[in-house]
Amino acid sequence: FTKFDNAGSDEYRAKIGSSMRRVTVSSYRGKKMIAIREYYEKDGEEKPGKKGISLSFEQYEAVKAMIADGSVDWALEQLPEEKPKEKKAKKAKPTKKAAKEVDEDDEE
Repeated sequence: FTKFDNAGSDEYRAKIGSSMRRVTVSSYRGKKMIAIREYYEKDGEEKPGKKGISLSFEQYEAVKAMIADGSVDWALEQLPEEKPKEKKAKKAKPTKKAAKEVDEDDEE
């Protein structure tokens, strides 16, 4: 975790893997918060995006307990295996000329 000064209050951030997602531990109005959020870069600075979730310390403890007791792993095992995503072939849009030729064929 890296310490940041956010408007006079300490905040700790860590990357999740190599993505632009971050775990942030901070205090908001005197309450400890844990956030998982996507960040983006603007003018050379990382800024928090709209996508993310903030958990109170109590909510975080509940999620942590579900992970520790194996509940999350059990639920994951119940799901079917992920299939690799197939790339969809792009359909070519007809040109105006081709569409006109089709209309003319219909008139015959």
